[in-house]
Amino acid sequence: MFQTIWVIIGSLIGAGFASGKEIAYFFYQYGTIGVLGILISALLFGYLIWKTFRILDHKQVQNYREFLEEIIGKPKGMKVVHTMINLFILLEFYIMVAGFGAYLKQEFDVPLLIGAIILSGCTYFTCKKSMQGIEKANSLAIPILICFIIHMGIQNVDNHIPETLNLGMNFDKNVCWGIGNAILYASYNGILLVPVLIGLKNEKHRKGNAKIASITAILIAILALCVFHILMQGSQADYVSDIPVVQIARKYGIYYPFLYGIMIAISIYTSAIAICFGLLENAAKKTEKSKLFLLKCVCISSIFVSFIGFSNLVERLYPLLGIFGSLQIVFLIRYKCKESIEKKVKIV
Repeated sequence: MFQTIWVIIGSLIGAGFASGKEIAYFFYQYGTIGVLGILISALLFGYLIWKTFRILDHKQVQNYREFLEEIIGKPKGMKVVHTMINLFILLEFYIMVAGFGAYLKQEFDVPLLIGAIILSGCTYFTCKKSMQGIEKANSLAIPILICFIIHMGIQNVDNHIPETLNLGMNFDKNVCWGIGNAILYASYNGILLVPVLIGLKNEKHRKGNAKIASITAILIAILALCVFHILMQGSQADYVSDIPVVQIARKYGIYYPFLYGIMIAISIYTSAIAICFGLLENAAKKTEKSKLFLLKCVCISSIFVSFIGFSNLVERLYPLLGIFGSLQIVFLIRYKCKESIEKKVKIV
């Protein structure tokens, strides 16, 4: 069960999350409402994971397109929708590569090209080994990453609780935007998460859908709150950097920026391989030759796209992904309601 959880969390905690960029943009700027937004997002993650696994267990769904046809039907334009989703997943992989390059550039002045080549190369060799390689990578890296983020997040908690309560109290402005952004955050991650869940549908260690969903949601909420608290200890200058949490980590001690930087590199790597695997399962034909060709194209093209810049990609693409992904959650809820009605009709 925990192998499945590590893969799911590894796909969610990527460059934007671990660096603090996502948490700052979608939650921290709303203060108290942002804390509520984290909890809402975690609940949506739990529901999405639980419901997706239930559909995969009871329906003959082999890829993302068949999943969408199950919850939406087969309206005109489904091919266009499927193509757009593949494009969104591809863009998310590009963001991971750009984030890795931004980290190496900020901390070690390594050229963006070198950082992009390193991550795209590691992703290529890991994804060649299919899901087994991804599970091994996540099983080793994610528990360490979780422990370190929690360790940093719980330091000086008592000193900052009053500050949290005083943030974001302009309710006329913050409530709707804060909750809306929380939904967008869960929604765009949902687009990236479903292909990974489909890839896990036949894993023998996946037992107890409700437990997997609940534990994952709780861990994501805890980690997001920890990053939120780390951001509270920074300045305005820290937030505008590509990797704000590493900047803030300097206040913890001389070794913390380096150690947290390693954690960010791990999180980007685990997220990148999960996203790339999901794209291969969703977009490529079933032959290994076609998947390998697509894998090469994705990894090589990511090197050039990384020059657009990590911050630009996060702030411009994620809200767009969220709007599209929110429709997926709406259709999942509608699908659940439809199932409930059909069961009642059968009983009557």
